[in-house]
Amino acid sequence: MSNNKSKHVFEHPDCWKDETRMNALFAPFRDREVNEIFYDVKMKFWKDLIREACSNIGYFTVQDLNSAFTRNRRIPYCTSNVVKDLIINGDVRTKEEFLTSTPGQSWKKWAVQTVVVNPLYWSFSKLKQTMGYEQNDVEVLDNKEYVHIPAIKVSQF
Repeated sequence: MSNNKSKHVFEHPDCWKDETRMNALFAPFRDREVNEIFYDVKMKFWKDLIREACSNIGYFTVQDLNSAFTRNRRIPYCTSNVVKDLIINGDVRTKEEFLTSTPGQSWKKWAVQTVVVNPLYWSFSKLKQTMGYEQNDVEVLDNKEYVHIPAIKVSQF
């Protein structure tokens, strides 16, 4: 189970006991070009763990996640990178953005946003990354509240 001080209660994956694997996963991200496969595996691991950690409450701060993911008094050095990627891909929004965009939104507008706009935005951002343009305009703050969109969609039903 996660740290008792955290409001994010979830089961840690089996690899949590593997010291070598966890040291690699807790380390900062290297450039994706160094080892694309490991980069993608590491990113997926943390994205899945964040989704699992948010499955009960749907929102988080980076501080919350670091508290929940503390292992042997160490926090992962890559949490902000993963949250940044989640924001760029449209899986995470700030609490303010979520509250202002959702209430007045019709199902049609939501569907267009989810099925058309978000995937196009994601594709465009990935294309920019492959061409060498970075997403430096996304700022991730440790104490800012973020909403995990896939986690709240699953928990609504």
